[in-house]
Amino acid sequence: MPKIFGVIKNISLMGYVFRTFIVGIIMFTVARFIAKRAFGQISAYDFVFAWILGALTVAPLLDGKISFTYTIVPLATLFFWHTVIGTLSKYNSNAANFFNGRPVLIINKGKIIRKNLERHFINSELLLSQLRLKDVFNIADIEYAVLEPSGQISVMKKKSVEAIYPQDISLTASPNSMPIIVIKDGKLLRENMKKIGIDEKWLRSNLSVYNIKDFVEVHLALIDDKKNLYVSKNK
Repeated sequence: MPKIFGVIKNISLMGYVFRTFIVGIIMFTVARFIAKRAFGQISAYDFVFAWILGALTVAPLLDGKISFTYTIVPLATLFFWHTVIGTLSKYNSNAANFFNGRPVLIINKGKIIRKNLERHFINSELLLSQLRLKDVFNIADIEYAVLEPSGQISVMKKKSVEAIYPQDISLTASPNSMPIIVIKDGKLLRENMKKIGIDEKWLRSNLSVYNIKDFVEVHLALIDDKKNLYVSKNK
């Protein structure tokens, strides 16, 4: 049987095969007994834990000079501290907030809270993309949107736009279309304006309703196919 434990300067092919088998057993064992929340809801420390765990586990495969002893000891230490932190988070809300993070409000009654977006490095395109995954295509339809500690976005729609099926009231549903960005970070997107059939004069006139005199005052502006304008100011 080839030598597989300890520090091996020149490991054989069969040695790598046996080491791979042992690494597979270690990974299965850790994945089997680790708290399921580490994979179901990835917080910041869960992500770091999983990343270090993977790097340590495969280390003996990458370099024969790395002993399994040097792998198993830090793995056991990490597993221990992950269990301790998970237990503290379960029974102590302050510890949970420290290790897992707090939910962050990013949209309040249809208005984007820009400072919270910037604090978490979320730009307009990413926000709109995440909202579309929640079947929300118009920010004005949102009562609240919350960035969860796991990185997911939770959305509560306004009561006035909650789903009512057309067949329930004998109506024929008209097709929907996605709102188009016409101003982003104070800059006009003229190609998008042409697509929806508006000009700068029309846009300035409608922005005046929001007491906006210059485009630089606008963080984000969207228009739907019915010419409804949504505006998020810079401040």
